Amino acid sequence: MLEDVTKNIYATVEHTGSLDETIKHLVSELKVPVPLARMFRTSFPDELEKLIEKVEYVEKDVLTPVPSDHLAVSGKDVDLQVWVAQGTRRLPQRIVIDYKNAPERPQFRADFSEWNVSANAAAGPFDFTPGSDMRKVQLLVPAMGSGSEQKGESQ
Repeated sequence: MLEDVTKNIYATVEHTGSLDETIKHLVSELKVPVPLARMFRTSFPDELEKLIEKVEYVEKDVLTPVPSDHLAVSGKDVDLQVWVAQGTRRLPQRIVIDYKNAPERPQFRADFSEWNVSANAAAGPFDFTPGSDMRKVQLLVPAMGSGSEQKGESQ
């Protein structure tokens, strides 16, 4: 299920598999950009060590009500900045990704708050119930060779 709340539309696609398989399906087959895709995969810790070329401590920051450590991370294809909360719950507060090899060098920013690391998801399939004012649309996948397909997986 993909939803665009600004346009009040949604599209659905049948897919069965693990979270890793679902992310791969979204990015590789449906060409849906998922900027933090790697972060949600079970292989993320191992991949991270291979992707990082350099990490620098920038400063202690008060970006949010939680004092954070600001880090600059460099890799081959992306640079990122991450603000990690200080204290016992060292969780990301913000991530900024700079796609340094992409045309026009786009950026992605995500802010995180109210972390719940002990949440339990219901067992079974994910069921989406659209709002009564939402309209279902067909999901269009870019044709191969159109120039709009992604090369590899989103960061």
